[in-house]
Amino acid sequence: MSTSAETPDAPLASSRAERRERGEQAVLSAARELFRRDGYDATTVRAIATRAGVDASLVMRWFTSKESLFTRAVIEQFQLRGAQWQDEGGTGGDTGEGLGERMLLDFLHALEDTGGSALHVVRAMLSHEQAWSTLRAAFLADPDRDPMVVAIPGEEAQLKAALLGSIALGIGIGRHVLRFPPLEEASPEHIAAVIAPALHELLAPQRRPEGDTQG
Repeated sequence: MSTSAETPDAPLASSRAERRERGEQAVLSAARELFRRDGYDATTVRAIATRAGVDASLVMRWFTSKESLFTRAVIEQFQLRGAQWQDEGGTGGDTGEGLGERMLLDFLHALEDTGGSALHVVRAMLSHEQAWSTLRAAFLADPDRDPMVVAIPGEEAQLKAALLGSIALGIGIGRHVLRFPPLEEASPEHIAAVIAPALHELLAPQRRPEGDTQG
């Protein structure tokens, strides 16, 4: 039977995919550790590969560049936090209260947790095509399932998520690239608390004026 001849290939393909997935996760884990410990400039692809127990050529094949690897490491760190938004549903339930502040704080901490290398990931997002393509693909691959979109209540969740992401990136640029003193000196918690009322207005479900019948 043809099925018996085809059957052995499926486990092999699955095994290769699983090995690659394990390898990529080992590389990402090693990258986060070394970027945090040694900083972006001092961390090499070869050092990351050695730490992860894989060949450096595989790291380049999987991630194409150090900038892309760094960006993906930060993105996944942020997305892991994002999964909690769906589980918790926001502190304000279906009103969105507290949700924007928590999302912004998670983003800022994702940058801070890179051990002083936030400047590099923000610059990579802006100046390296592979890095910002990776960032864009990560958030736009399936917008309806994006954790930020899913967690935001009410209508126009995708637009609101894009606006919140733009606000967060702008704060990251002001804090780590332009280095505005008030942003650079304030803690992520203080920044999030100050802008929280505006974020609540952005994410709160819109109530239509009485008599508005437009759908």
